[in-house]
Amino acid sequence: MSKCNNYHLRDLPSVSYHEHEIPSGFICFMDDLVLPRLGLTGYKIAQKNVIATQVIHNLILTGLTGKVVSDTRRKDHPGVRQRIDVWDKIINANFAQICLGSEESGKRTRYRATGKLLELQKEWDIRLLLNLDLVRNSERPHDPKRLALIYLHTGKIDPSTGILLPEDRQRQPLQFLSTIKKRAQLGPDGEPDPRAIKNGLEFWRAMEDRIESINRSNLQHSWQAFTIDPESGREFVFQPNPCVRQIHVGQFFRAARLYSWSDISGQNLSQSTRRTILIDGEYVAELDFSGMATRMLYHIRHISPRGDVYYPERVMPTFYSLSNINTISRAIVRDFIKRATNICWNVTSRSKAHSAISKLLTEHPEHDFLYEVVYKIEKLPPPELVSRLLVVHADLADRFFTECGIDLMTTDGRIMLHILEAFARSAKPTLGIHDSIVCKSSDVAFARATMIDMYYKFLQYEPIIKIVF
Repeated sequence: MSKCNNYHLRDLPSVSYHEHEIPSGFICFMDDLVLPRLGLTGYKIAQKNVIATQVIHNLILTGLTGKVVSDTRRKDHPGVRQRIDVWDKIINANFAQICLGSEESGKRTRYRATGKLLELQKEWDIRLLLNLDLVRNSERPHDPKRLALIYLHTGKIDPSTGILLPEDRQRQPLQFLSTIKKRAQLGPDGEPDPRAIKNGLEFWRAMEDRIESINRSNLQHSWQAFTIDPESGREFVFQPNPCVRQIHVGQFFRAARLYSWSDISGQNLSQSTRRTILIDGEYVAELDFSGMATRMLYHIRHISPRGDVYYPERVMPTFYSLSNINTISRAIVRDFIKRATNICWNVTSRSKAHSAISKLLTEHPEHDFLYEVVYKIEKLPPPELVSRLLVVHADLADRFFTECGIDLMTTDGRIMLHILEAFARSAKPTLGIHDSIVCKSSDVAFARATMIDMYYKFLQYEPIIKIVF
């Protein structure tokens, strides 16, 4: 195994090793091009081949997006000893670089795909890397799957009590049929009316049809994204995943949004990588609903806010009055104010807002600069920052600390579903990213008009649309 330290790998975003559903095409790729070069031998060779397939799949998905895989090398953990042997074979074959970690310091070992591994395919086909055939959980009422057109899971919190669920019950699949029965109208016998159950299942089948039509439309187009290997300068091409599935948390219509999946999903790509996307060979643009959650709260109150809905100059007036502040510094502070404001919509108490904003400040990449602004220039520790936000958004004061962000997520998810459907009906491709979309540059006017139209249908006000790039 290489003894190079490769400490630079610690600075790259990491994804914990986990097992994926492997498409049959990728298994053939492993059998033909990778496994013969690893020289795996000894006891349980078939099991080692399966582990190697998972490891290489992790490496490629992260390598194409400029990330690394983190994994433990603690041999007292179940199954790790065998995985370490596979990792070392992969490193010796020059398919991965390693940076040994110290788990006591929170830095698990990092692994990064080499150019040699990524060069085994000239252009990484999405269907080689991912299974895009999402199941219909409405047709599996007792055996729901995660990779489905609609996925309902427990989340972390019991929505009926607000109490944290035991760890083994968090994010677990929920059955469609039993969930529908709980909400179904009762019949004369006091039991859930069979007609209500039938109508519920038919509703979700129709919703699955809508999502599948969006995905089919997007897959009729060519999608390419580009990444650069910093070691060799070689450019790699891969197909980002433009498909979506609808996820509900705890119960139907709670925090319901459209999500893609995998490290090469369009939603998981960095903004710099999204800029490289070509759709049908054409450059793209990204359009964003500016300040969507907070703006929706104002519009629900029939108030039309002017300018920047986060009012950064009112939240931190001393900082913004300084004459020597550059554009980058203003953007960092504005983003911090935005995130602090959104925290207040997503917590259930003021004390939780204080804690979350303190954590945001401590863990922020620009911690030193923000500490100077918050504590020294504005003299606003988190409790007083929250007080300032309450004053600035006095018209929304009763919405603070109510977890209303969950309902806002559902609303923006419904708006996005209608936007993506409008694109699909017009045979235009688009990538949905919660409150923004990526589309062809030639479709910008259509995108802006569609975003405004769909937002207006839900809230009877016009949004502010910002072109990100």
